Amino acid sequence: MKIALLLLFCTFFMPERISAAAVESSSDQAAVYPQLKAKASSPIGFVPEGWKLEKEYRDDLNGDGIMDLVVLLRKQRKPDLPKSSDTSEFDSFDTKPRILAAAFGSSAEHGFTLVMQNHTLIPLHESPVMSDPFSELTLKRGVMKITLESWASMGSWYSSNISFTFRYRENCFKLIGYDRYELHRGSGREVETSINFQTGRKNVSSGLADKKHRIKSSRFQRSPLSCIEKVGEGFAFEAP
Repeated sequence: MKIALLLLFCTFFMPERISAAAVESSSDQAAVYPQLKAKASSPIGFVPEGWKLEKEYRDDLNGDGIMDLVVLLRKQRKPDLPKSSDTSEFDSFDTKPRILAAAFGSSAEHGFTLVMQNHTLIPLHESPVMSDPFSELTLKRGVMKITLESWASMGSWYSSNISFTFRYRENCFKLIGYDRYELHRGSGREVETSINFQTGRKNVSSGLADKKHRIKSSRFQRSPLSCIEKVGEGFAFEAP
């Protein structure tokens, strides 16, 4: 009887596990990230061979009155990878890595000078049952805000959005704000966390989606603001 149950378990569950392992091994964990050009006359000039310009944004990031540039680059790929099982709600997904880069504009040279490139903040899209980690990027009044999303069609009731807010100071993009929204889709419980690294204040709001939330405010020991390079992968970032 025990042997029969074991065989039945393997028949129904092992294919899914093998498929997931294959998906993980197909991701670009060992991707080679090229060094971008130091200067370019246009956004496309920063795109290295084998990569493509996925998105571009403009704003004055250093306060000199000249429009600057932020680009999101993505490695070129073959046709979309098929979903690994019928339980996936995503028809296809792209495991190719991204590079986030910023360049300051120059009125004299009519071009852009690279000041930052980062490939760690935005995680790889590794699973067909997970949403693309990159949600959106906004530039407003010299502030860059990058939002990541975690949503699974199976395996977890939790979904979340995490936003990192940066401002250019002292020759790098400093992390000045962190916001996280987490929802348990089964119970409807929400937790919203907002952290201001400049003031050392943290606010947490929690409760059911249709009920009044409990709000807790606290302070934490401030430390020198971290550059974007020190933040690491967005989902692995440990907030105070």
